[in-house]
Amino acid sequence: MNTIPWIIPVAPEPRGHATAAASQKERGAAVFRLGLLDNTKDNARKLLELIAAQVRAEMPIEVLLRAKDNAATGASHELLDELAREADCVITAMAD
Repeated sequence: MNTIPWIIPVAPEPRGHATAAASQKERGAAVFRLGLLDNTKDNARKLLELIAAQVRAEMPIEVLLRAKDNAATGASHELLDELAREADCVITAMAD
């Protein structure tokens, strides 16, 4: 009898970073800060804007839209640090 192994990824516990809820409580904010990282591929920004519109329809959010310099390289450490510091959650789009 053949068996199929299941691999279930588990996200590690954050180390040294506040959770989104704790971060909001600390700064007294009622608005969720959604970070959007555009990888600059075709249609990525459009996809991110659609996601933001849908989330905005469900809850009050502040959108932090940022873009990489180009699609061929990774995001700079400064950009990633800014998003980690300023956003409660970050979504990046990969589109063509």
